[in-house]
Formats: sequence, C-alpha cells, structure tokens
Amino acid sequence: MKFTARQTTYDEDVLDCNVPTFDGDEHFLRVVTLVYFQQATDDGIDFYLDDYEDRKANGLLHLHVHSGGVIFDFNDDRLGAQQIEIEVAVDRQLTDFLVNKLFLGDVVTYAPDVGEDLRLKQTEFREMI
Repeated sequence: MKFTARQTTYDEDVLDCNVPTFDGDEHFLRVVTLVYFQQATDDGIDFYLDDYEDRKANGLLHLHVHSGGVIFDFNDDRLGAQQIEIEVAVDRQLTDFLVNKLFLGDVVTYAPDVGEDLRLKQTEFREMI
C-alpha cells in the first residue's frame, strides 16, 4: 500500500504517548507509542491504518527512510498490507520523531539519498515505571 501524506501531525507525551499521524486523501496511518513501559514485556507500540478501532500491536520489522518518504515493513498483513509506503517530506523533525520519540532507532535504515544531517542515532529511550 502506498499513499501521500497531505498532513503530518506530531503529538508528544499526550496521555503518556507519542503519536505521529500521517493523513492522506484516502488513507491514514497513526503510530502510538507509550513513553513509559508498564512492564518489561510491553512492546509499547500500536499501528492504526484507516481505522481507529482496528490496531496492530508492533510487528514492525524495518522502517526505511528515503528522500521521498518512509516505508514501514511488517511481519504480517494484519493491517491489510505487509508494507506501507508514505510519501512525505523528510526533514529533521520526522527523523527525530521516528528515532527518538517512537524509540525505533534499532529498526530505522536510511537510503543513500538521505542527507547525513537527517541520519539520526537514537539518544532517547523509554523509562520503566
């Protein structure tokens, strides 16, 4: 599945969650990440595609960032697609949110066409409560 995000919003630490939402004309993807772990077994991340009632708990294998957007690769197609590509402006706010606010530094890869200034390393991590 592929769509163009006409608007991207970033909600940080709202009800202990960080949430980017990629809104397109016919699709949306919302990623909800807990800022704090409730217990050691929590993965703390949920994906919603086109429906706020139907969610997929984690299952993200890779998140590839290229100059024209991002590609989410999942381990199955419970969201209706195993891969979701979103055409979106790639800037520092986006890469920082993906790496440090969603805590996905271990699965983010960068294409050669992404500038060095946008290739961030994860420096923020969830806290256990």
